[in-house]
Amino acid sequence: MDQCITSALSDSYMEWYIKKELLENINTINSPIFLCSRKKPWRFDLSWAFNVRSNQISLRIILRRLDEDDEDDEVVVVSSEKSYLCYINHKKFVTYRKSLSSNEIWMYDIQKTNWNEYLRNEMLEIRFWLTTKLKDDGYCTLLSDLPSSTLYNNSDFSDVQLLVGDQSFHAHKAILANCSQVFATMFKIDMKESKNNVVEIDDLNAETIEGMLQFVYTRKVKKLNENIVLNLLMASDKYQIEDLKTLCENYLYQSINCDNCIKIINLADLYKIDSLKFLAKITIARNIKTISTSKDFIELGKTNYDLLLEIVRYSFDYNC
Repeated sequence: MDQCITSALSDSYMEWYIKKELLENINTINSPIFLCSRKKPWRFDLSWAFNVRSNQISLRIILRRLDEDDEDDEVVVVSSEKSYLCYINHKKFVTYRKSLSSNEIWMYDIQKTNWNEYLRNEMLEIRFWLTTKLKDDGYCTLLSDLPSSTLYNNSDFSDVQLLVGDQSFHAHKAILANCSQVFATMFKIDMKESKNNVVEIDDLNAETIEGMLQFVYTRKVKKLNENIVLNLLMASDKYQIEDLKTLCENYLYQSINCDNCIKIINLADLYKIDSLKFLAKITIARNIKTISTSKDFIELGKTNYDLLLEIVRYSFDYNC
């Protein structure tokens, strides 16, 4: 295979591997199609082009929809930490972060005169983290867009309660079902929660459920810290609330450090968040001498030996 592309998250993270032969005499390389933004087909176009800024022939990448008439989506930068392009060579890991609103990325360093330096195992390895969203047309078109903050934990018109220990939260089946297929199924079929209008939760604490409901009703969580985010990640996975999962992922992405990277990579592995796992592996590889002696690293060898081996192999390749 001359090239391949993988998508760890359907709406944001992609890896593209291109063999040396394709780069030698290309006009344009079209990437394999990948799914992004609500399962719609997209692709990358890669070509050599003259860049006025560098006064050199450099690699240029353009992100394209396959359906050119579909204008519902746009590529946006959520934060400078969220959208980026990076590539790897045998010496270092280089990361670029720039606006993708024009759907065009210039790789200034990779020029016609030096591109061989950026090959790894006879391949150019490019990684992207993109974010797409619906264009804002000024109107509320989805139930999730409608203002519902006044209904948060309000007994008025409430038709279900969430019980956590000795605490109870008022909620509304329609709102919960709209954001969670798990709740939708629970209320639709003949289950005790549907009959009694009570959902008993014994594997999450009250603080987590409060944060989850805050997000469902207001799209925000008032008090975010690492502990609550880790629990919210568990809640978002259990109830399949993808937007909340993304919120947790973004928070952890921006807070990865030497002290928490083992905990984060363990969770990313558990919940199959490959993009977050990849970033945690980079953090560990860069600081492997320090982290390998930590209590969390040693404990990982007892609880998830396969993941430990994966980290060690990646760190070895990264630092060679």
